[in-house]
Amino acid sequence: LLLGVSLRSGAEERPASGETLFATHCQLCHGAQGKGDGPAGQALDPPPRDLTKRPYKQGCGPGAIVKTLRSGVEGSAMPSFASVLSDSEMLALASYVRSLQQGCQGCK
Repeated sequence: LLLGVSLRSGAEERPASGETLFATHCQLCHGAQGKGDGPAGQALDPPPRDLTKRPYKQGCGPGAIVKTLRSGVEGSAMPSFASVLSDSEMLALASYVRSLQQGCQGCK
């Protein structure tokens, strides 16, 4: 790092994994295991969703999760990540969130 500029080329930089993105952007409210029990989530009304349980209000498939990440959830503290995450990051995060779901067969 030189004067705040990375010397690595774009080819060397790897996109963050879904798990890393979850830890950075979601864990504070949804908790480390995605159970809706994060420290900041305890003060929210409505409380954060337990991501391990289905059904999800807006759908549990990857497209539905990306849509939720892109638009947020009105009437809750769930923000839009459209200006924070790229499409590929949202897809990686959606894939990780799906890995937290219990018994998710047939979600599209």
